[in-house]
Parts: sequence; C-alpha cells; structure tokens
Amino acid sequence: MTRLQKICLMSALILLAGADRCAAPKDAASEPDGPRMQNTPLAAESRKNPAARRYRNTESSYKVASSQAVRAYLLAPGYETLEKALETCLAARKKIPDDLLNNFLTAFCHHELGDAAAESLAMAQWRPEQKNLYRFAFYEHRDQLADALYVLPAYLCAKLREGSNAGETFLPGLQCPFFGTPVLQRRYRSGKKTMERFVCPKCDGMLQVQEEKFIGSPLPRAKKDNALNSVLVEVAVRLDDRRKFRSDKPGTVQKILDSLGIRKGQVVADIGSGIGQFTFPFAEKVGAGGMVYAEDIDESAIKAVKYCIAKEGIKNITPVLGTPTDVRLPAGAVDMAALIHVYRGISMGLDEKGPQYLDSFFKSFFDGIRKALKADGVLAIIDNTDPRFGLSAGAVAAAMEKRGFRLISDKSEPQQFTLFFKKSEPSGKSPAAMVVSPAR
Repeated sequence: MTRLQKICLMSALILLAGADRCAAPKDAASEPDGPRMQNTPLAAESRKNPAARRYRNTESSYKVASSQAVRAYLLAPGYETLEKALETCLAARKKIPDDLLNNFLTAFCHHELGDAAAESLAMAQWRPEQKNLYRFAFYEHRDQLADALYVLPAYLCAKLREGSNAGETFLPGLQCPFFGTPVLQRRYRSGKKTMERFVCPKCDGMLQVQEEKFIGSPLPRAKKDNALNSVLVEVAVRLDDRRKFRSDKPGTVQKILDSLGIRKGQVVADIGSGIGQFTFPFAEKVGAGGMVYAEDIDESAIKAVKYCIAKEGIKNITPVLGTPTDVRLPAGAVDMAALIHVYRGISMGLDEKGPQYLDSFFKSFFDGIRKALKADGVLAIIDNTDPRFGLSAGAVAAAMEKRGFRLISDKSEPQQFTLFFKKSEPSGKSPAAMVVSPAR
C-alpha cells in the first residue's frame, strides 16, 4: 500500500488508485461463505469508454472468486475443496493471465496437491522478489492466510470507491460489488468545493476491524496484526508490468523506470516502497556500487521486503521503517528520492481535514525528504492527475515551490504528472528553473 493508505487505515479508509465497478465472472464463482458478487448493470454514464475499462471492470471479481475459493479450502481442508479452488483459479487465469495474486493462489493449490512441477510453472515467469513474496505469504504466514483472504475484498471495494471515476461507478442505488451492501454517497466541504465520497458500511466495518461477524455467520475476526493484510493488497492491486520489464512493449512500470534516469552508483530512496514494486528494479539500476532505501510506514511491508532481500542475498537495499511524517533517512545521503503514487493518496486521505492540516502534514513530510537529499539531490514525484482534488502538474509544482523545491523538469502526460525538483528556499518564489516542456 501507499504511504497514506497506512495512515488512513488508522481511520478506516483505505485509499487505492481507481478502477471501474467489476462484473461477476460466469466461470469463477466464489464460495458460499465468501463475498457475494453482484451483476448490477452499469449505468449509461459509466460506459463512456467500455473498451478501455473492460479488463479493469472484471479483474477484481476474478481475484475475489479465486481468493475466496482458496480460503474455503483453508477453512475446510480436503480434496474436494482444493480441487474446486484450483478449478476457480485456473478459470480466472484464462481471463487475467498476468495477475500476480491469482498466480500466487494457483501455485498454492498445486503445492497443496503435491505437484511441485506445476507450482514452479505457475511462478516461472515472475521476478525473483515476487517468487519470494509468494513464499513469504503462502509458506511463512500460512496460518494468517484465511483471515487475510477474507478481508481482501473489502480493500478491493475501497479501491473502486476511491477511483477517479467512482462517481460513475457508484450511482444512486448501486451496491458493493462483493457483498451486496448499499453504497452510500456522502458529501463534505473542502475549502470552497463540495466533495463527495462513497461509503460501504460492510467493507468499511471490516477495514476498521470492528465486526465480529461477517455476512451473517460467525467467521474468524481479522486481526490488526495480520502480517498479510497489507501485503496481499499490494499483490492484488499493483499489476503493471510486474512479470517482465520489456523494452519492446514497455508498460507503466518500465516507463516510470525509464523516466527517472537512475544511474549506476546512485543512492535512491523509494518513499512509500510497499512490498518493493520499484525497490528491486531500482537496485538493479544502481548496481553494486549504489544503494536503495526502501522506506515505508507499514511494518508488514518492510518485513516482506527484508525476507526477499535475505532470500536473494541482496546487499544494496536498506529497508527503513518510517513514520507518517518522518522518512527517517540519513541526512544528506540521497541522490534521488522517488514518490511514486504517494502524493495523490496523501491528498485524498487528508482532504477532509482541510487545507491547513494537509499543508502542515506535507511540511513535516517534505522537510524530512529535504534533509535526506544531497545538495544537488533530486526529488521525483509521479502520480495520477485527479481534478477532484486539484491534482495536476501545474498545481503540484506550485505547491512544491512553497515547500522549498524548485521545478527542474516536467515530463508529465495528460493522465499522469511526472515532476523533478531540486531544493530551494521555501520563500514562495523559487529561483528560475530550467523546465523541460511536458509531453501533451
């Protein structure tokens, strides 16, 4: 999860980048005691770009179906439940072949059947750290799997509700796509704007860890200290180019890596690193003579990264457990600090508290990053634009100028801002900067 997802977990709101409402797959049904997926028709307003959204609209349903089938096996071990779980995972794999979570679940089913060759094949195309994440979750913390898999749909529901197109997804009368609970629209004031959020009582209740019973039947209560809750969320929602970093058909991750221009021997800080989606590729970029600080405030994510480092014998990654407002990085040590899909989460999470609170939080947060950067160090901020919260390349650049950073390069695209800064005095007026015109 991103940095503010962990902050907002304290107040029971998980913020993830958006996708449209998912339709239930016909060939991969969930277990009776698992989440109930609705076939509520999409309203006309949410069909503006059906081709682009079709994959996103279905992937969450397949994840839920396979995760709950595996959970049913964990709760009632036996050949029949295991075969059904494998069948569900394989059906999902036909629809979402490059989905990391479903490949984890498929490999686990093969493992439980004693088919080591099939298990290995299911994970063959994935990077070493992803294979080790699989072992971390499904071997080392198997006793926590059932609880984590049960809570997972609530996180996916939150992902849908926090998307930039949530207003199209959750029109009046629509329900939670996993539990069938009515989704409520709530309005609030943010400065001079009227904002809206969507509340799912069932999923938000689960995320608050306040319910003793789910779906009307006694089930194991999800524990706050379950090491897999945040790890499986990361696995489930971070999919872009996870398997391969192809130069011929670069995906989102590869494009971001290319845009950063990381060089051998550099010291890079991956702020809000999560389970290391960018940390491990960064380590390959800087080489043995460089260092990558994997900073996050989620202890479970840090533990998972440490596990992967130990298994691979990696020497140039240093995990750092930060706090919401203190990255806890050594002063003057970093050539580049990268915030990838962190800024928007913070803005969304703290928007309801008002601009003064948000400004105060960002001041402490970026003061720590300023201290960690070398004199000529670079801060890179990459995130999705979001008009609801005033997030655009220009708005973020202006805000960062007041926080003591001057813009030196803008490689933004219409849907994503990619900005590079160096340190300056937070006077409200930065020295003149050499700005590369954004690609529009």
